[in-house]
Amino acid sequence: MIVCKRCGNHNSADDEFCGSCGVFLEWEGERIVDNTAQPDIAQPLPPPGGIVSKIRHAVLGDGPSLPPPTSTGSAMAPPTADTTAARTPGRQPLAAPTADSVASALVAKQGPAPRPPTGDAPTGRAPAAEGGRPKPQVKQPPTKTINPGDLVCGTCGEGNTADRQFCRRCGTSLAEIVPVKKKWWQRSGGEHAPGGSGSAPAGSRNAVPAGTRKNGRSSSGARKVKSGLFGGFNSIRRVLALLAILGLGTAIAVPSLRSTLTDKAGDIFNSAKGAVNPEYTQVSPDNTLSASTSAAPGHEATMVADGGSNTFWIAAPDSVDATVSVTFTPPTNIAKVLITPGDQEKPENFKAMPRPKDVFISALDASGTVLKSKQLNLEDKADPQEIEFEVGDAVTINLSVQSCYPDPSLRICAISEIEFFKEK
Repeated sequence: MIVCKRCGNHNSADDEFCGSCGVFLEWEGERIVDNTAQPDIAQPLPPPGGIVSKIRHAVLGDGPSLPPPTSTGSAMAPPTADTTAARTPGRQPLAAPTADSVASALVAKQGPAPRPPTGDAPTGRAPAAEGGRPKPQVKQPPTKTINPGDLVCGTCGEGNTADRQFCRRCGTSLAEIVPVKKKWWQRSGGEHAPGGSGSAPAGSRNAVPAGTRKNGRSSSGARKVKSGLFGGFNSIRRVLALLAILGLGTAIAVPSLRSTLTDKAGDIFNSAKGAVNPEYTQVSPDNTLSASTSAAPGHEATMVADGGSNTFWIAAPDSVDATVSVTFTPPTNIAKVLITPGDQEKPENFKAMPRPKDVFISALDASGTVLKSKQLNLEDKADPQEIEFEVGDAVTINLSVQSCYPDPSLRICAISEIEFFKEK
């Protein structure tokens, strides 16, 4: 195991770059040997640290000590200063290095000096003073088997586990790498089942920070839901089309059924047309039964529904109540009421005679029960004014004047015509 000195991440013994911060482990890593498993067996010394470490040990003299020489005979030579120094543990005396000797050793071992790093160099790379790492130009075969979910480096082709941020062989960032997907034959048979052969280990993808992976296509589960939903719609559509074809064939083969279907279709069409653009027809009351609480001479209640605009009804000048009634025989449905106010015999007469302003209308059945009532506020204009007033089986319509133009305190005013309409 190699522990990164910069971020403390634990890396495998064969990793060359830290999986967390991407530094070169030969410079920034510490190799840890586990001696707990076999305490009585001598562990091999760690491999040399590299060319730079060898030169540094040679210059500073802090390298490993040499073992003392062993004697091969019974007679031993008298000790000298050199042999005494060789037997003494610790450092070995070296000649004092000079700047020329150090420079010559560096050039001979490392070759030409590396170029200094540019301003946009990644922060996880080694300093230029200790030599830049050559970036591989040709992808090499991976050193491990690539499994589904691994991240394949786009620079060197090495396979990395999903929890690594940098390539274990060349140190390239893996933030933009899409995980390896399963083959179609691997996805079949319980890809999303818990513990199935296609399920990913728990937490294997949660270690990757959000936003560092590109979004792929929608999961197969979502595709299955969509296909099932739209597949159901397609089945229903096919069944309806088949029923329509069978119904059409039956209608053509049986004349009576064809006639019935034609009539039903016509009724449906007319109903839809009436709902969108309804048509109305006029219904007239029995004018012989028209009545009022009072009437001025020559302007009786029958003139309010006689079909002429040059006549009008008006209550007597001394009347307290001004109400006119019309009666339908038989009872009828009503959808709209059209009221023409004032004296319409001549245009100049309209403003000369008081006109209705606030009016109360009510519909009664044959027993005198009120079916519907409505408060109306008419405009002071000579044009007929249309009122929405839907009621069924109406027998009597009462219209009471409550105020007039131009003086709201008046109740005596002229009404030229009242017309009634129902839907066809």
